[in-house]
Formats: sequence, structure tokens, C-alpha cells
Amino acid sequence: MKFARTVMITLALAVLVAGTTLAELDNAIGIYHPLPTGTDNLMDHTNYTGQPGAFQVYAVLTNPNNDNTGTPIANLGGFEFRLELPGAVALTGVQLPASCTNFLSPPEFLVGANLPVIGGMVTLATISLAEMSGQKSSIYLAPVNSVASIPGAMAIADADDEFSLSEAVPASGGFDVPVFGLYFVPPEEDASWGRVKTLYR
Repeated sequence: MKFARTVMITLALAVLVAGTTLAELDNAIGIYHPLPTGTDNLMDHTNYTGQPGAFQVYAVLTNPNNDNTGTPIANLGGFEFRLELPGAVALTGVQLPASCTNFLSPPEFLVGANLPVIGGMVTLATISLAEMSGQKSSIYLAPVNSVASIPGAMAIADADDEFSLSEAVPASGGFDVPVFGLYFVPPEEDASWGRVKTLYR
């Protein structure tokens, strides 16, 4: 009986999450190319399929919400994440918005900011990459290696609530699911399964 109940709950969660798009995740940080204009088409921007060489991607936060108040964040006061790049990809530059200061070195970001959230999203960084092999590979997000404000998690801060911290998640749904594909499109169902798995952690 207990097994049947567990299976039914798991299936119900899978059905609920299967219809979830990336834009529906709160506090989701993703990597996109080119820069999306809204949250309704994010999956169309989760890959680079151009020629080997130099290109730019964008770290974007969608649907930021304050975990303490349960309300949307209007002004982002900071963010933390680590970009995990495959060996064949070189990080050649990072441009942060003018109001931002990174207290670590890329690919780690522990950033103080003053960024307005417009339309449920805010661009955190423009990241220049170079890849010459043309081989399929994946980019992941992770917590910073040291001094993480929330141990084992990425974080964002609400500038209008005394910089209170909220946990952020990869737009893919989990740290073990790629947020961006080079020369392939990460399957959308991976994001759903990643979110299901996080419910059991």
C-alpha cells in the first residue's frame, strides 16, 4: 500500500511538473543566447548552434521572489553562482551592469548589485566565451566554492528588504542538469525531471 501511494504521488508530481516551463521557476538563473526579450520563450535561447569561435551568452535571473516575504523582488541587491564550463570552452570576458561589483573572480560570482527587475527578469552578466572544437558540450550552474551565503545553494538578495537572502535555482531545475548546450539543444524534459528530483532532496 505504501509503495502504491509513493508511486501515485511521484506520478502526480511528474504530471504537474511536465507542464512547467523554465519561465515558471522562481528565482531561476539561466544562461541564454541570444539575450531573451521575455520569459515566454526561454527554451529557445538555451543553446549555441553557430560556428566554432567566440560568442556571448547572458546570465539572466527570472521570477525573483523574496523567500522571507513571499513577494516579488523589485530591486535585486546581489547574486551568487558559479559557472561550470567544459574544458574546451574558454571564458574570455565578463561584463557586469554598471551598478554591480564582483567580490570573487569569474567563473565565480559573488556580486553586490542594484538592479531593477523588469517584466520578471534581470540580466546579471554578459559572458564572452570561445569554443573551437565544435563538439557538443554542456554548461552548468553551481553554488560558489567558498563563502556561499546559503551553504550548498546559489543566492539572490532583495535590495528593498535589507538585502535579505533567498535561494536561487538553476533554470534547468537542478545542478546536475545543464542550463545551456553547445551545438545541441538541452531537452526541456530534463528541466522537469530536475525539478522533480529536487523535491526529494
